Amino acid sequence: MRVRVGAALIVAWPCLFLSGISAAAGKVVFVRDHQIVAAEADGSNMRVLVDDSAPKYAPKWSPDGSRIVYRIDGRSTGDPTSHAILVVIDEQGRRIGSAPVFSSEADGTMVGGMRFVANSGWHNASNLFAAGPASSVLVEYRILQPTGTDLGHGYFGAEIEECPAKGQVAYRTDPRDQSRGAEIEINDSVVFSNKNRNADLTHLHWSSNCERLMFFESEEPDSNHALVVLRSKAVEAKLPVSADIVRSTVYELKDSFVFSSESSAVSYDPPTRSLRPVPKSSQTFQARAAERQAVIDRLHGKSPDWWPREE
Repeated sequence: MRVRVGAALIVAWPCLFLSGISAAAGKVVFVRDHQIVAAEADGSNMRVLVDDSAPKYAPKWSPDGSRIVYRIDGRSTGDPTSHAILVVIDEQGRRIGSAPVFSSEADGTMVGGMRFVANSGWHNASNLFAAGPASSVLVEYRILQPTGTDLGHGYFGAEIEECPAKGQVAYRTDPRDQSRGAEIEINDSVVFSNKNRNADLTHLHWSSNCERLMFFESEEPDSNHALVVLRSKAVEAKLPVSADIVRSTVYELKDSFVFSSESSAVSYDPPTRSLRPVPKSSQTFQARAAERQAVIDRLHGKSPDWWPREE
């Protein structure tokens, strides 16, 4: 389960949330001062993997949990320049690859449109990504090989949502181009289109197994809202929803989604392609979140990434 919006209420539905899984299962990687540190999920077996003077950011486990990528500052003077450098290590801390996120080539030619790197990690099992704003509304998502020579390729869009387990990237096309209406693309292919120039598509989320993509469709001036769920790049369901659900916290489950607000919680049910009420019980996941935060606090860490990712 991944949470992509700040939570006001956490809900539990045992048949979906796999509440029998121990909160201490798995492992974690995090930043401590200038170190990259790994430990078991309960904080035991802590080991420093990298320790040097370079500031480090955003360590992420590879989809199979065998490698880690983290970010360091790039080269700001003397072409070629770079926004950042992505460094790949194994579980023992051995450096096995790196990828500069170039901002200019050796001859001074600008690369892409990214202003800085705001997010980075694994695009799929072997390639990396870096993403950052290219304008007030667009983000550049750049795919990189960990070889140190690749300028990269990728996509420009709004609300980019990646799923490294399957190398899928979903995004809203440029909202300033109203000639095409509102579109969602996955890996450069249009999968949903609304030709109404007053339509908006927001809040993209993958289910944790990447089988389903959800987003909200809103149309002015009537403020009509719909939950759209895609499966295999085709519309599986389109359900009218209230503005409260659009504003709710979205929880990404293995094959579904929960929408939680202060007053209610509902889940998308794939077999019936409908929304079902969810019993409100916050104890399981509040305890899990508190336990994880306590581990990181005890180890004096920040920017943790846990593996395996919850389902």
